Amino acid sequence: MELEYLIVDSETKRKLEKYRPQGVSKKLYAIKNHNAFCLRLSVKGENKKAARTLSGVDEYIQHNYHLTTLKNEASQYFNKKLFPLVTGFENKLRKLLYLSSAIAKNEDAAKNIVKLEEKTFGELFTLLFFDVMFMDKIKNEIKNRKREAFFKAEILSMIETTEEKPLWDDLLDKDVVPTLRKRFIEVKDYRNDVMHSHYIGWNRFNTIRKLFEVINGELDTAIKNIDIKIIEDTVKPSFNKTLKSALTAQEQIDRMMRSVQPIIDRVQPMAELFPNPSAYAETLKSFQAISPQVFEAFRDKYPYLSKPEAINKWYEEQHRALTKTEESLRSLDFGGVQNGFSGLNTIEGDQAIQDSAEDPQSDSDGRGDNG
Repeated sequence: MELEYLIVDSETKRKLEKYRPQGVSKKLYAIKNHNAFCLRLSVKGENKKAARTLSGVDEYIQHNYHLTTLKNEASQYFNKKLFPLVTGFENKLRKLLYLSSAIAKNEDAAKNIVKLEEKTFGELFTLLFFDVMFMDKIKNEIKNRKREAFFKAEILSMIETTEEKPLWDDLLDKDVVPTLRKRFIEVKDYRNDVMHSHYIGWNRFNTIRKLFEVINGELDTAIKNIDIKIIEDTVKPSFNKTLKSALTAQEQIDRMMRSVQPIIDRVQPMAELFPNPSAYAETLKSFQAISPQVFEAFRDKYPYLSKPEAINKWYEEQHRALTKTEESLRSLDFGGVQNGFSGLNTIEGDQAIQDSAEDPQSDSDGRGDNG
């Protein structure tokens, strides 16, 4: 098992020439035709003991020298050992949800299972553990106080006194797989470390291993309870209705964000160039003063962009569209989805500019403003 590092300065090379980790073979060699060196450290064996030894060596080197890693077979070993635990966890989690949905039979069960199967792990975790109303409640509480300054203690108090109720609690119960319910953020981060082959040292390996072993055991118990107990004891009768509402809400949020993205794409470049309509008007006046001929050509080709009052109306239209989107998002309720999306299909942000451009009164005012 090996570690390999790149060294790009002679001083670091000189210091590492004296480094002699116990029980570890070391080889230091120059890279041909370059002022760079490679440090290779190795131990015999492909096992946990070898990986632990090299993990300690790696921590020492990175803490003291911050070298670029070319190879870390200790981390690879830990990833390989954790992979079955993590994939097993995801399979067990999906199994628990599929069984709960299937056993609480109604017309929505099959459709719910298909939709769950289509979710990525990240989407599934967001669905189960992210309370979309929680942050909105906190933001509204801050907004309603109509102040610009807050003490840290006030914000913490708002958070602590505001109920957070993720979908998991409604579908199953907070006491079902309690370690996952309590530590789902760590679980998500550790899962990503393993699945994306991030660096994992000895201490992190043990933390991840122990956590997933506990959670997998709790998932096994929850699945076993579904298999051997009466449905009313283990699965809430409203399971599929609640799950369907949450899946529908998530789909609506996704659709809404796709609807609003073109508006954001139009607004952002303008906002970056001109923070407000008056700034845009001043720019137009400067443009006209510096080069009247070019300004006339610009106004003829883009009549709606050459009038500040049209830009002002356009800004207002985009703001109303985004406000309507925000209000629609607030109308969502994972326990019973309300439809707040009916108006989105009619949003046409550019129309405000064009309407203003075609308005004769607007046109005459615009020419007057620009001289």
